[in-house]
Amino acid sequence: MAEKVLVTGASGFLGRRTARALVRKGYDVVPLLLPGESSDLPGPVYADITDPSTLDLPECGCIVHCAGLLESGGHSRERMMKVNYQGTVNLFEKARSIGARKFVLISSISAVGPLGKKGSPITEMTAPAPLDDYGRSKLMAERFLASKASGSGMDITVLRPTVIYGPGMGERTSAMGTFKAVLSGKMPLVGGGTTCLNMLYVDNLVNAILHAIEKGSGFSIYNISEGPYSQRTVIEAIIRNSRGRGDAIRIPRPVLFAIAVMMGLARPFLKGPPQLTWTRYRALTTDGWLTDFSKARKVLGYAPAVSLDEGVRRTIDHYGW
Repeated sequence: MAEKVLVTGASGFLGRRTARALVRKGYDVVPLLLPGESSDLPGPVYADITDPSTLDLPECGCIVHCAGLLESGGHSRERMMKVNYQGTVNLFEKARSIGARKFVLISSISAVGPLGKKGSPITEMTAPAPLDDYGRSKLMAERFLASKASGSGMDITVLRPTVIYGPGMGERTSAMGTFKAVLSGKMPLVGGGTTCLNMLYVDNLVNAILHAIEKGSGFSIYNISEGPYSQRTVIEAIIRNSRGRGDAIRIPRPVLFAIAVMMGLARPFLKGPPQLTWTRYRALTTDGWLTDFSKARKVLGYAPAVSLDEGVRRTIDHYGW
């Protein structure tokens, strides 16, 4: 009998692709959706992970937790913590009560913060210091799982992806912002564009999730990324695959800093998050997000199968850019 896997966020960018990939691999997939959402997969379960009373889940061997709020959504700290942290707590407790043997959490490299630098990338041993509420909410979820791992009877695997992109990515995500900025000729370029811009094609992350289900054991954390790529490498890939459209604007670092300060001050008056956050400023001006994913290669057998050029081409073709 095929192993039953429940996937949260199954109507979203990552969850939908993960659920479909699991079906292709022969798993019995249960999509978990919010009331009112829809899925093209059979047998969905409707629940809100922030409300334990709605979590009436079927018995399953594995739970893949893709649901969550992103930093680009403009959510309050309270809402971010309720979904990303407390939602994980609720889901894990329910998973334990139904006898699940595996739990895979899709966290984020933001749980660590931009602590990488040339010659010293972020590893799984880097002491976390997240910059924003999104990163802090993800780190709290990780630490909760770590505290419950012993004696839980479950293999718990935490994946920390870098910036995810691909067909279906959210309109307000940083990845979408990068594509649109380059294609409109408004992508900020600081210096020679040599700082790190780690983009991760969504199907490469899905592949890592499949490996985590098959090979994850005990409590383990894995960074998931590609490359590393420089800003200029990503910009040139987008221009090349859009038939020469797009460009970048060279901006001195002090000017970009001033823009970030002004946008930070204006944030209370904006309808959504500012286009240039402090996290984004650090990403554009430092190698803070340089990430080592060799542990995932060695232990899980993860290897990004889709190249940057191919991922960018698929994304541009999908949107018709």
